[in-house]
Formats: sequence, structure tokens, C-alpha cells
Amino acid sequence: MKKMKNPREEFKYIGLLDVYSYCLSEEEASELLTSFEGHQLKYEKNFKDFFIKTFHWAQEMPVYIHMSTFWGEDFNKLKPSHFNGYHLSKAEKKKVVQLLTYKTNTFKVSTIQELLLVVMLSTREIWLPIFFFPGIETAILGNFELSFPVYCKHQDAYIQLEKMAEESGIR
Repeated sequence: MKKMKNPREEFKYIGLLDVYSYCLSEEEASELLTSFEGHQLKYEKNFKDFFIKTFHWAQEMPVYIHMSTFWGEDFNKLKPSHFNGYHLSKAEKKKVVQLLTYKTNTFKVSTIQELLLVVMLSTREIWLPIFFFPGIETAILGNFELSFPVYCKHQDAYIQLEKMAEESGIR
């Protein structure tokens, strides 16, 4: 993956995966987004469903993931203790620790299980990765409050992703 100064030059179709179809007021946000269980965990299954559909639609080609942290620490310097308090099972935490053994914070995933682990890390705001689907020339950015920017090079991909998002209960 190469770094771009302005992704809009190459990715003309830009959207947003979100639970809500409109910008929440301050009052709505403080009421609806305050509970981890009532927001992230409640809608995590919708995002997983969307990424499963996207993976299948992209012909199950590998997805490239660029992991970044918002702790201001290097990916390779993270310790298992960074993941306490995120509602991870022992098996999930073990998989996360395995990710830390990679020598780079950019890698490819080839299975639904690997992809869903990264989706879960993103919906729980543990990591905010960039998901790049080369087969459909699309990048999806993990972000806070389940509001993920989507960048597509082609209109047909954008339209299909929009349809799958709606089927998955996100917009």
C-alpha cells in the first residue's frame, strides 16, 4: 500500500458506514453513545455481517490491513496488558497477542475468521485499522463510535457496498 496525500484524487466515491443515517445532535449522542454494551457491542454483529458480505463479494481475495493505535505507541511495542477491559475472551486476547508478533503493522488476512477478529478490534475501538480490499479497490477506515469512512475507486463497488450495508442494518 502506498501513502496518499489526498485519497479523494484516486477514490472518487466516498461514504460512511454508520449505525445512524444522520448526524446526531449533542443530546442524542450523549444519550445513545455513552454505553459500550448499548452501542459497540449491540451493533458489532451488524458490522461483522457487512464485512462477511464484502469479503464474499470481493471473491474472498486477501484483505490488507494497516493497524494503527491511538495510544501514541508503536504497534510492535504494545503489550498484552493494553487489551485489558475490552471484553475480550481469553481466546480473542490470545489471537490479539499473536498479531503483536508481526514485524509490521501492515499485513494481509485471508480468512473470514482473521478478518472478523480485526473487525471486532475496530468496533471495540481497540485498534482503528484501514481495511483495503484490492479486488474491489476499496478502503474502509476503522473509526470511533462505529462511524467508518469508505473510499471506493469505482461507482459499482460503492453502490454494492451501500446495498450490503443496508442489508446488514448499517448505513
